[in-house]
Amino acid sequence: MNGIDLWEKYCKFYEKDFSEQMEYNRKRLERYFQKWRKTALAKILCPEKPNRYQDVPITTYSDYPMLSEFGQRISDMVRANPKKRGETFRDYYMRIGQKAGSWLSQYMVEPFYLCMKTTGTTGESKWVAHGRTFWENFASASIATAVVACSDGWGETKLKEGDKALNMNAPIPYVSGWGALASQAHLKLVPPIEVADNLKDMKEKFFLILKAIRRGEKIAVGGGIGSLFYMICKYFVEPEEFYAEYYRSMNLGIKKVLLYLKMLQCRLSRRERTSIVNFMPLKGVLIAGVEAQLYIDFFREEFNLEPLHIYGSTEAGPLMRGDPDRKTDLIPDLRTSYIEFKTEDGEVKNLDELKKGEVYDIVVTPFGSIFFRYDMEDSVRVVDFRDDGMPIFAFEGRRKAIIRLYEYDVTPNVITRALSLAGLKSSDKWAVIKLLKPREHLHFLMEKVWPYSEREAERIIFNALIEAE
Repeated sequence: MNGIDLWEKYCKFYEKDFSEQMEYNRKRLERYFQKWRKTALAKILCPEKPNRYQDVPITTYSDYPMLSEFGQRISDMVRANPKKRGETFRDYYMRIGQKAGSWLSQYMVEPFYLCMKTTGTTGESKWVAHGRTFWENFASASIATAVVACSDGWGETKLKEGDKALNMNAPIPYVSGWGALASQAHLKLVPPIEVADNLKDMKEKFFLILKAIRRGEKIAVGGGIGSLFYMICKYFVEPEEFYAEYYRSMNLGIKKVLLYLKMLQCRLSRRERTSIVNFMPLKGVLIAGVEAQLYIDFFREEFNLEPLHIYGSTEAGPLMRGDPDRKTDLIPDLRTSYIEFKTEDGEVKNLDELKKGEVYDIVVTPFGSIFFRYDMEDSVRVVDFRDDGMPIFAFEGRRKAIIRLYEYDVTPNVITRALSLAGLKSSDKWAVIKLLKPREHLHFLMEKVWPYSEREAERIIFNALIEAE
């Protein structure tokens, strides 16, 4: 199978006009809703049988208490029946997932098929349940992101069947692990899932990837969470800085001493800065995470290509990605879910009712999942419209991470863009909190000392925040 076939199979839908995509999306929701209203979940959420999908209240995870029970069953099974030696996490969680989750089918439009687990970075980990339709949509959309990432324009891609992709993903049951499994249908993963699933931890996988690249594996697609892929690039481009960052993050011990010796070795044998494409002549880069803005310029310059920004979640799968001609923006994928948008006042808007510059919370109905009109607690901003009317978004951040300062909402995206404008490099580590004394203000913590006085730094960041907003 050649590149154009991959585009035809996975991305042809994206070429349709916005109105055609919306018509498809709405018709699919209506068919889906007619089945959903007969489920046990519909009876719980809507004691009076709903006539329209709008009659269903906006839901949160607490409206699905059966998932908490499911998570407890999974946890009990993991303790009582651990993964067998040599067994992949896919086989393991499909095996115990069916035993723990088949009873959830009554709450779904179709039988329970697989489980996923959130990372818990913004709270406790959550278990979710999906059907086969969700998995098919998820797999197709995951492959499509790689196809678009390797495209220089509409209707074509450089990605070919059998190309190699970096597997820096967390294992199944985490969403990125399922994404790696989906990609395996057309791509060869480095390291393969069968190998990665039997490694001790993520650090061991990280160094296995470095070893594979060093011995000449020709990788076509790379990326993931920006900070991790950045560290891999740093290892080859500026090894001394790579070891220095690793050194600073470690507690005192023999490993820290050995790293210090490695830094000295790099310093003594200092060579010219190497181009990363000598090691990884990539066809495409995918980047996710709210801090993506800090790394986009680095990847663009190092690989001489435009990284593809992607946004998704455990509850809904891949939801948005860039277009071939606007890779760092976010465009909804209308094949996988029906997406609505909630204003600050609680009013719910459809995709074709949005206004430029406004910030909305995402409400999603993933086809084939247990969730219906689910509040993602993520915020996006409409930054533009395509010529056909399709809204173009920027990810603002998790609602819990938004800082309310006087009458303004300071989102993670605004802070990230502001610090980038202020001259912060990708390698600089920082944090920000709101303090109330002596008066309400933002307090920035920098790991690396800036060459400015505190007053100068305040002015630079303040001006950058105004520009970013």
